[in-house]
Order: sequence, then structure tokens, then C-alpha cells
Amino acid sequence: MISNLHKNLSYALTAVLVVAILSSCSHPVKKEASADALVSHIDSTVNPGHDFFYFANGKWFKQNPIPASEQGNGLWQMIQDTINSQVRQVCVKAGAAKGAAPGSNKQKIGDFYNSGMDSISLNKEGLSALKTDLDRIEAVKDLQGIIRETAYIHSVSASPLFGFYVGQDDRISSKNAVILWQSGLSLPDRSFYFDKDARAEMIRGKFLTHATKMFRIMGYNDPLAEKAAQDLVKLETSLAQSSRKREATRDPLKNYNKLSYKQLQDLTPNYRLENILRKSRIK
Repeated sequence: MISNLHKNLSYALTAVLVVAILSSCSHPVKKEASADALVSHIDSTVNPGHDFFYFANGKWFKQNPIPASEQGNGLWQMIQDTINSQVRQVCVKAGAAKGAAPGSNKQKIGDFYNSGMDSISLNKEGLSALKTDLDRIEAVKDLQGIIRETAYIHSVSASPLFGFYVGQDDRISSKNAVILWQSGLSLPDRSFYFDKDARAEMIRGKFLTHATKMFRIMGYNDPLAEKAAQDLVKLETSLAQSSRKREATRDPLKNYNKLSYKQLQDLTPNYRLENILRKSRIK
């Protein structure tokens, strides 16, 4: 008798559970029913059996359309926008502050922000602040010069030819590792250099035009600017040819190729990596 009672009770609870599930799929979810923000994103007009993703997230997409000025939108983008806005407010307030103590963070932030916002002075100065660096590049005549200049630029501003940074070892989370990664491309990835569709060809044409304009701003006359831009595109296309496709870089096992310093030197005999390591104070 007790067994039958348990069995009947089990059947009753199962029936209640089924009714509750069917009810949640066919009736709007009330916001007050849960404090979970995820529940408020549910679009109950969508059948979860047909499209569970839009059932779970549809209301969020309706409430957060992609802005006309943007290519995409999402939670991470909203977080980044919020952080950027907060950083900007810190800079604006520091820039407007009067009598900040010399050497204080407020004085440094304010001066740095105001120097960047003074477009009149910046336009007057033009590229004068970069003249020394541009002269160094102009002085490069051979492979060793390229190596030295690449090492210098890596140490001060950018990642020419390849990516180089120190980060967490993917297999030993308690240690950092020197990480080398494919880089040196102005366009998003290698496909932009080789795709044959109309959009890709249009982008490459625009890139060449943009590069030509940049060389003119640097002081090159028209023929030299056009030649320099063409050489730049050729160089980047060569780098792209040796780059892995984007989908190939999604395999963490193939991305992890740990080498000793000697093995790396043997792999790149014409490139003296110690220049970069020394300038970065790693070696």
C-alpha cells in the first residue's frame, strides 16, 4: 500500500512538472517571477523547440538593436563602451582640474589628455614628433637594418612583421611565456589579401589609396608615394601568404608550439631575436 502511495505520488509530481514546463513555454514569463536577469531576456513568443537561442535571448536583441554607426553589438561591447565612457570622464575631470599637485596622477592624466585634445597645436606640429623615427626607417638599407628597426618599434609602439608579447603559458597557468604570433597585416586577416569577390577587391583598392595618402602626408611626392604604397601592399601580401587562416588559429593544440631559445634561433637563423628580447629586457 505504501508502495502504491509512493507510485501515485510520483505520477502526480511528474504530471505537475510536465504542466509547469508546458506552461513556461506557452505563456509570457513574468519579470517578478525571478530576479535572474537572464529570464528577462526570454522571448516567449518563440517556440523553444524550434529556436531555443532566440527563445532565450530574443527580447535582449529586440531591446538592443545594432546601432547604425556600428557593425555589431553584444554584452561585451556594451561593457567596453561603459568602461571607455568611465575612463573618458576621469580624463575630462583631470583635464579641467585646476591646481593639481605637480607630479600627481591627476596632473599627469590631465596634461596627457589635454595635449591630445589640442588639435590646433597638433596640426601645427604635423609629423615633427615622429621625425627621428621616420629618419631611422629611411636609413634602413639591408636586412640587419630591418631587424634592428623592427626590434626598436616592438619596444616602443607596435608589432611589425610579427606579434610579440609576454603572457600566461597556455599549459602552465602559474608561469608566463614569451609568445610569438603572426602579425604585420593592416587588413583584418589573410583572406582580405587573396579573396576574389568584389568586396575584397574593393577593400584592397581602398587600402592602396589610403596607404598612398599616408605616404604623401609623410612628405613623399606623388610617384614615390604610389611606389611606397605598392611596395607596402606587396610586403603585407607576402606576410599574409605565410599566415595561417583564421579558422586554423582556433585550434589551441596547434597554436601551442613551445621552443627553447636555441630552437627558436635555429628556426630563424637570419633574424637575431635577441635584439627584441634585450630591448624588451627579457634577455
